[in-house]
Amino acid sequence: MDRLSQPRPALPSPLDRNRTRPTNRKTSSLQQTELCHSPVTNQNPAKQMEKFSRWRDPGTGIQPFLPPKPPRVDGSGVKGAVSVLETYILGPPLAVVKGLLVGILGLFFLGLNNIGSLLAIPILHRLWMQLISALVLRPLLFLFGFYYIPFETVTLRKGMRRGDAVESHLQRKIQSGDIIAANHNSYIDILILQCFYAPVFTTVSEAGLVRSISFLEALLTTGNEPRLKSSSNHVPLSQLGTTSNGRGLLRFLPVFNHVDLNETTIHIVGLKYDYEQYCPAYTCGDKQSHVYGLLTQFVNHVSIKLLPASECAIDPKSIPVGIAVNPLEGVVGTQVSNYLGQILRTRKTGQGATDKVDFLDYYREVESKKYIGKSKKA
Repeated sequence: MDRLSQPRPALPSPLDRNRTRPTNRKTSSLQQTELCHSPVTNQNPAKQMEKFSRWRDPGTGIQPFLPPKPPRVDGSGVKGAVSVLETYILGPPLAVVKGLLVGILGLFFLGLNNIGSLLAIPILHRLWMQLISALVLRPLLFLFGFYYIPFETVTLRKGMRRGDAVESHLQRKIQSGDIIAANHNSYIDILILQCFYAPVFTTVSEAGLVRSISFLEALLTTGNEPRLKSSSNHVPLSQLGTTSNGRGLLRFLPVFNHVDLNETTIHIVGLKYDYEQYCPAYTCGDKQSHVYGLLTQFVNHVSIKLLPASECAIDPKSIPVGIAVNPLEGVVGTQVSNYLGQILRTRKTGQGATDKVDFLDYYREVESKKYIGKSKKA
């Protein structure tokens, strides 16, 4: 009787319920993680997203070009304290010291590279580049915070664990004339590929024409505006044509249409970055500022995912059931991009290098308006 006689607690009114709800209903969790370092910093984040909404892939909802903004960290916790140390206290002087060491290693590499250019025999030149890349670029990646770079052989067979894959990156040697098909997110990609594989970098035009470039040209032109005309002296790097933020895989350029698979082996290599504060992916903005932000971090993470050649069954004439051929990629390109998306566990988008050109034009226009607005206020 005592329990029944006690008054029940009053339920919150509809007005009280509305007060307890989050005020920001328009921005989803996916949008919150994709907010970029927009040049217009005094605007509402939702308005910033609306500015670049035309480059959001309609099929997946992914915006592959905006630099991801780091998640908000509670300043009272351990992560908040580390973030303050990296950003304001220890990070800046550490970045200056590491930047000087990076410059010294870069000059040292240039000197050794000039010595290698004197070697007329191709095999000797290749061995020399492999040697100096391993000796110089690995310490350089160490300075960028990539202390440990794991290689993982990924299997797509159902019921088989990843550790059960027979081939490893050491057993799966890349021969001269083979093709490395990799995603492209940052200039760090170029350093990693040169350090472990010392490949011949190539650029691709919109028509699929390919030419070789040096490692230094590949490094310095990463993130620049893609010039897709075949008559241009600077055409985009890799089969993707440009860099993305890693949230989605870009559409391939038609680079594989004339590849003879009877004489050439295509190796699928995926690079995946994990970050908590500053994203190593570089898509737009000032490259020097991005390098500085990367050097301020104590640790950076990247993993290399490899698909065994035994599981990379590419048919140049037909395509497996369930996969739609993208006419812009071609039959082989569609299969390669599908494999790359699977090992990275990343969805393919319909955005490509031509979309990146339009995006960069608009990004620079917004940035210039911001600069003009600041000068008027001053």
